[in-house]
Amino acid sequence: MYDIVTFGEAMIRLSSPEYRRLENATKLDVEIERFSIEQWEPGLCLQAWNLLKRCYQELLSRKGQEANNELYQEKADGYLRKLTRWLKENLRDHLQVIYQGVAQPISVALSGARSSASQSVRHLFDLVAAHLLGPHFEECYPQYPSFTGLQQPVSEAARSATAMEAVRFLAGHGRTRLARAVLEALGLVDAEGNVRPYDSPYAARFLEVLQEKSQGQVVNRGELIEQVAAGLEPIEKDLYFRLEPEWVVLALLALVYNGDIVLSLDGRETLDASNIERAATKAMEALTDFRFYKQPRTLPLNVWTMIFEGLGLNAARVRDENARQRAVEDLQKSVNTELEWTAKLEGRIQQSLSLWNQPVFTDNLTYHVRQGQVVGTDRPAVMLSSVDLLPHLRGYKKFLGVLGRFNTPGKLRNLKMTISEVKEALEDRRVVQRAERLVAMVDRLQAITTYFAEAQANLPADHPWSERASAVREKVLQEVRRGAKEEKTRDEHTILRDLEGLKKEYIAAYSELHRRLTLGPAADDRRQRLYQGPRLAAAETLSQIDLLSSSELDDWKKVVTGLPTCREYHAGSIADSPTCPVCHLRPVEHRGATQAEQMLLQLDERLDDLLIRWRQALRANLTSETAMRSRKAMTPAERKPIEGFLAQSDDDTNIPQGFVESAVRALRGIEAVTLPVDDLVGALKAGGLPCTVQELQGRFRNFVQKAIRGRDESNTRLTLDQ
Repeated sequence: MYDIVTFGEAMIRLSSPEYRRLENATKLDVEIERFSIEQWEPGLCLQAWNLLKRCYQELLSRKGQEANNELYQEKADGYLRKLTRWLKENLRDHLQVIYQGVAQPISVALSGARSSASQSVRHLFDLVAAHLLGPHFEECYPQYPSFTGLQQPVSEAARSATAMEAVRFLAGHGRTRLARAVLEALGLVDAEGNVRPYDSPYAARFLEVLQEKSQGQVVNRGELIEQVAAGLEPIEKDLYFRLEPEWVVLALLALVYNGDIVLSLDGRETLDASNIERAATKAMEALTDFRFYKQPRTLPLNVWTMIFEGLGLNAARVRDENARQRAVEDLQKSVNTELEWTAKLEGRIQQSLSLWNQPVFTDNLTYHVRQGQVVGTDRPAVMLSSVDLLPHLRGYKKFLGVLGRFNTPGKLRNLKMTISEVKEALEDRRVVQRAERLVAMVDRLQAITTYFAEAQANLPADHPWSERASAVREKVLQEVRRGAKEEKTRDEHTILRDLEGLKKEYIAAYSELHRRLTLGPAADDRRQRLYQGPRLAAAETLSQIDLLSSSELDDWKKVVTGLPTCREYHAGSIADSPTCPVCHLRPVEHRGATQAEQMLLQLDERLDDLLIRWRQALRANLTSETAMRSRKAMTPAERKPIEGFLAQSDDDTNIPQGFVESAVRALRGIEAVTLPVDDLVGALKAGGLPCTVQELQGRFRNFVQKAIRGRDESNTRLTLDQ
């Protein structure tokens, strides 16, 4: 059997090979007998489209029931592609539109439209409908918003999600381009993106409805929105502008944001300016199904005036309704600044403040206990505990945190503080200001007192300046603590002036000690001349003789080279740091030391004494009987340096050349061995002559070794008996 569907000049043949009816077929042949749609009406096009699509879906649902289904699926896909391609290419040229009894080609109908570009047949029909029905829509809905900032029209299905983007904008959860375009269309934001509900005709009218009621009355949902069509999904519009509930809710939330109304969702939960961010967590259905909205509580002007005056802000702005936006901006700027500084102050005080390496706070005291009884303590004369400040800093921080939530004029009405709570917070602020002055004073005194702490470590504790500095330190700490407690004390400039005087005294004391304990340029030149002079050279030459103690000379050299030397010091060198930057002298490490220049004179005398004593010792030993025997056994050349040395005076710095070697030999006991000539000749002849050179040398070597056996070769001199 065949099912033939004809539309004017087109005939589509649908057949099943088993000759069953179409609805009972498991396979399907589709043939397009004739295909000419020039005279088709739009309705016929859609009927043909729906028929082919239904057949195609029917075929796919039965896929796999027969082995040759793939063949029919391929045919169906091919016909579907042909029809789809033909519709895309020719529908615009052959489709006619009838509006108000007048038929015209679709291209003519769209000639006056803002845009005729379409992505699908449905989109094309939407464009035609929007263009032709536009005047009628304007007539029926003259005040409906125009969403010109959107790239795509807001469809029925997308309206809820689109409105939710704007809800998140108002709740402070993201400012997307889509949200801003929606709110601009409703007139709820200005060009800068600031929420301005009074500029919106919709929000302004909804607010008027509430203001027309008596004090304490509310506007119920039914007084604003009505149902205009029933069904599974009823259609609702507002009574004044025919807006959908989603757009109505956006206008109401803008008024909530601004503090003009309180919106009740289900009779138990309400949204006001202080919790508007919760709107972003609600479903759109819950928002559009609100119960009522009402006026917020009145603005507590007396409390806000006290707060503004306490913070040093212009209270007239919060009293003037037209200047409240500026008042809120001033408030938030002040809150952020003071909150940041209060947090820093709290951190500084918790870390503990110190001056002169001493804690400013007296929280940690030391008690000396003996046999279970307190016998002493380091309790200072003036006490100051961090507990006197920290609770107030934390209380003021909490107060500022509460004020930080009032960032719109509408939220000002939700302040729940009492006058007594504000007074307590402002008292905390005064303590914070005391803490600020304390920290600032400590910071200004820090540099010079740190200088003094190091300066005291440089000098002995019993030095007059150190004793005076200790007394000044205690006095300054007491005055700082009194100032933090707002007790009477000297002003900061007077304290700094006295400390500068103490610094001058230190520089003078250190300079005197530096002069005494170090060698200046002239004294250092003398030290270098002493170290490089002929006396030290002579002593070093003589120190090679074992008879003399070289360690004595080494000690002398160590002391000379260890003398503190500073050629560049002047009083200005320690203006910033109390220790000389060149030699790093710390006088406390040289306690009881002799003056450097006096020590240099003593070392000069010690070198003279050492050289004379060494010469005298050598003279005595070289003229001893043992040394004399050694000298007689030495060659004339070896005896000459000794004879020259003995002829010199005891303070002569010239040591004869070769003296050390000769003196060492003489003082070690050189012994002379006489070789008999006859014995020598007999030894050389032993073994027979003539002989080789090596044989003769060997005979001589053996003879000499026998003669000096048991003697030190280096101290033995050979001679002949003839």
